Amino acid sequence: MKFFLEDRYIPVGKVGFQDNDHEGRPYDMLGRADTGKRISDLVERIDQPLVIAFDGEWGSGKSHFLKLWTGAHVIENGGTARVIYFDAFEHDYLDDPLPSLVGTVQEQWRDKKGVANTFSRVRTAAAKLAKPITRVGLAAATAGATEIAVAAVDPILEATGKELSKAVDDFWKKESARRSAMEEFRKALVGLTEVKDGPPQKIVFVVDELDRCRPDFALALLEIIKHFFAVPNVHFVLGSNLRSLENSVRARYGDKIDAAGYLKKFIHLTLKPPRSHGSLDAHAATAYFRSLSNLLQVPSAVASEIEHHFRYLTRQEVVSLRDVERIVAHTQLIPKLGLMQNGYRYLLVAATMLRILAPDTYSKLRSGSATHSDILSIYGLDSSFDTDDGFITWSREFWMAALSGVGSGDEFRRYLRDCFSGDRKEYVEQILGRHLDNFTFQKD
Repeated sequence: MKFFLEDRYIPVGKVGFQDNDHEGRPYDMLGRADTGKRISDLVERIDQPLVIAFDGEWGSGKSHFLKLWTGAHVIENGGTARVIYFDAFEHDYLDDPLPSLVGTVQEQWRDKKGVANTFSRVRTAAAKLAKPITRVGLAAATAGATEIAVAAVDPILEATGKELSKAVDDFWKKESARRSAMEEFRKALVGLTEVKDGPPQKIVFVVDELDRCRPDFALALLEIIKHFFAVPNVHFVLGSNLRSLENSVRARYGDKIDAAGYLKKFIHLTLKPPRSHGSLDAHAATAYFRSLSNLLQVPSAVASEIEHHFRYLTRQEVVSLRDVERIVAHTQLIPKLGLMQNGYRYLLVAATMLRILAPDTYSKLRSGSATHSDILSIYGLDSSFDTDDGFITWSREFWMAALSGVGSGDEFRRYLRDCFSGDRKEYVEQILGRHLDNFTFQKD
C-alpha cells in the first residue's frame, strides 16, 4: 500500500498528454488534452506577439499541464512552433532574467543548423542590454564569455574592471543607446523566426512557476517580455496564480496600486485550468481522485464516500489537486477503514475531509464545540436545506445524531446505535483521537 504517488519526472518536450510513464501510468490524469489543443491552435494562428496567462491556484496542476503541453504541441497537436520551456523559479536567484531566457533559447533549440549567426546576434544584443552584475551570468548561459566577446563589436564588451563599469554607466545614461540596443535585440529575435522561402518559424516560451519567484524577479521578467520580446510570431504562456502576482506588484509598488490593472499591461489573455472532465458538471478534483484511488488501491467503500463529498465540496471550489492527495494519504493511514461499519467509516472519512479542507472546523470538532451546522456550512448548506438528495439527508442526520443525539427517525438511530451510544461527543472525540490525530504528514 502507498500513501501518495511520488512526484513523477516528466521529460519536458518529449512526451504529451497521451503518453504513459515507465510504469504504464498515464501522465494526464485530468483529461486536459483538449485544453492543450486550444492553446496550440491559438498560438499557431496568431502572428501578433501574444502573452497568455494560465491562471490557477496552488495545487491546480498548472506545472504538470505546461510540461505536458510543451511536448504535446508538436507530438500530438501538429504544431510547428518551437516551444521553449523556462522554469522561472530555478533562475530567480539572479538579478536579471534576460541572460537566463537567452541561454534557454540556445539550450533548447533542437536544430541549430543554419542559425548560428542569428544566435550570435541575439547573444550580442542581449549582452548590451544586460546589467553589469549579470554580464557573467549571460556569458555562462550562452556558452562562454570568450564567444560573446568575439561576437560583440560594442566597446563595452571589450572593457574590463573599472573601465567596464564606467562604460556601462555611460551607456545606460544615453536614452538613444538603450533604444538602439533594444531594437538590435528585437531584430535579432525576429531573425530566429525568419525562414527562407517559407512561413515564419513561431516561437512559444512556456514560463512556469512565475508566482513562486521573488517579486522583483517576477516583475522584471514581465517587463522584459513586454519590452524586449514583443515581436511578431513570438508568444508566451505564463504558468502563474495571478493573485500571487498581484501581491508581488503590491510588494514592489505599495498597497495602493491597482495590481490587477498593472498586470493587464503585460497579459493579453487569461486561461484557467478546466473544471470539467468528461462531463460539464464533474470537477477535476473528482477525476483526479478516481485515477489516484485506483492507482493507490483505495478500498471501494472509502472511495465511494469520498466522491459523495466531492460532489458538494467542488461546488464551493475549495478542493485543489494537492488537497485530493492529502485526503487520500490520510485515509490510507487508518487501518482497515474499508472494513469498518458504515457509521465509523463515514465519521472518519468526513472528519478527514474537514481536517484537510476546513482545519478550523475540525479543531472545533476535536474540542467538542462543533455543531452539525458548522460542518454543513463547509458544503454550502445549512440546517434548513431541504432536498431529496440522499447524501444531504444522510449527512445532516448523521451529524445531528453524532454531535447532539438528535435524529429524525428511529430507523436512523438504530443504524447508528452501535457507533454512537452514551455520550456522543465524547465518543466522536475518542474515535478521531485514536485514528486521525496520531500522525501528521510533514507536507501538511
